[in-house]
Amino acid sequence: MGWGAGCRHQGDLSLAWGAVLPHIRGMTLVPVPNLPAIAAPDRRAEIKALARRYARANGPVMALVNRMGGALENRLDALPASVRRQIGQVTERALLAAHGMAGAGDRAPDLGRQGPIAAAMLTGAVGGAGGLATSVA
Repeated sequence: MGWGAGCRHQGDLSLAWGAVLPHIRGMTLVPVPNLPAIAAPDRRAEIKALARRYARANGPVMALVNRMGGALENRLDALPASVRRQIGQVTERALLAAHGMAGAGDRAPDLGRQGPIAAAMLTGAVGGAGGLATSVA
């Protein structure tokens, strides 16, 4: 059924061109004034803050960690596949445990602004003190 054919039975909801539905017969259209466009929020300050945070996160300490991590990965490539697989499994378990502890972090006592840094330094020292076995964990 094309335009202009009209509605021929009750189940058909199509309309003839220019047809008026009974429940809106007699209604008049009211012109809607042009509404002003909503201005997008200015995100420049937020972007600058994120850029500063990113720059601080990639400071000299992270550069050193990345350099050491790359050297460690190169040494791991020399290990047999079975050993690399075991190291991967241990690392995965450690990351899952850390993720679980991070999820419970809102129930932990507040250690202040420097608490997370102190905790990272402590776990790094403990991991380094035990050699390769504890550094993976």
